[in-house]
Amino acid sequence: MARELFILKGGKPTRNHPHNMTIGECPWFLDWYPKGGKLQISMKDFESHSVSFTYGDLFPTMRFKDDKPYRGQVYTMDEICNK
Repeated sequence: MARELFILKGGKPTRNHPHNMTIGECPWFLDWYPKGGKLQISMKDFESHSVSFTYGDLFPTMRFKDDKPYRGQVYTMDEICNK
């Protein structure tokens, strides 16, 4: 669903399944995995037409139906960077 929404907004994903990342530090995320680590990549190192964003984790964002405005939404890099 997220992939299709991204394509509708002009996105051109190169993968059928996503790599999931967070924006900014998420220290508690490192505790989830025994060998957790962090990697920093500048947004300018990504091609804007190949990267999409969700508010919150992809899977709950696409699956929960709780009337929060970001549920079921996919954002482009331009939408994220211009907020």
